[in-house]
Amino acid sequence: MRETRLKLLTVLFLAIMLIGIVPQTVWAGQVIQNAEEEPIIPQPFNGYDLGLVYVLYDPSDEVMDAVAQGVHEILSYRLNNVILIPVTESSDLEYYLLDDPWIAIYAFRSGLAGVSFADRVMPWDEFYKVLSMHRSTQHIVGMGNTLCMEQYVSDDDTWIHSSEVEQSDGLLMILYDVYSVSEMCQMRAEVDDDYADAGQDLKDMALKIYADNFNEFFRRTVEPINPVGEIDPVSAEQRKADMWA
Repeated sequence: MRETRLKLLTVLFLAIMLIGIVPQTVWAGQVIQNAEEEPIIPQPFNGYDLGLVYVLYDPSDEVMDAVAQGVHEILSYRLNNVILIPVTESSDLEYYLLDDPWIAIYAFRSGLAGVSFADRVMPWDEFYKVLSMHRSTQHIVGMGNTLCMEQYVSDDDTWIHSSEVEQSDGLLMILYDVYSVSEMCQMRAEVDDDYADAGQDLKDMALKIYADNFNEFFRRTVEPINPVGEIDPVSAEQRKADMWA
C-alpha cells in the first residue's frame, strides 16, 4: 500500500523538481521516504487569496489519497484557501457542498456503476444531481468513467468540468485537476488580476510538468500504473471494431 503511494508521489515529485519550485536542499532523497509526513512541495511564502477550493476525497483509498494530497500541495503553492476534506459516506459529500465553495475537486474511486463511498456506490445520475444542486460551485471531476456521467450533462452545465474518460491514471488525474483549476482562475480574470496571475502560474506549472515528463505521462495514458476507473468491455470492443473497419 505504501509502495504504491510512494510510486505515484515519486513521479510527481520528480516532475515538480524539474521546474525549480523545490529547493535542491529539500530533496536529498529523504522527501519521498517521508512523503506521508512531509508536504509534496513547500508552502509558499505568499499566496493568492481567492475563492474557497475544496478537495473532497476518499481517505481509505491509497491512490485517491495520494491524488488528493498531490493536488492540494500543488495548488497550495499558489492558492491559500485550498482545503482537504476526507469523505467516507455519501451523505458527507452533500453536507460539505452546502458550503458552496468556489471550486470542488473530487477524488473518489468510480466505475461503470457510479462513484464509490464507504456506505454505497452512488449511481452517476445521482452524483450528477448532487452536483447540480450547487451550480454556484465549479465542479472538477477528473475521476475514471466520467463518460458515464456525460449523458446527464447538458451544454448549459458549464459548472461541471469532466475528464470524459473511461480508465485513466492517478498521475494524469492530478495534472487534469491542477490544469482545470488554472482555467477556473482564468474565467475570473476580469474580476481580479490575482485570478489571472494565479491561473497563469498554475497553467505554466502544469504544462511544464507535462512537457518535461511527456514519456511518463504518455506511458500512463497507454497503460495506467495507478489506474482509476474501469474499462467498458462494450466500448472496448466497439473501438477495436472501428480500428479494423
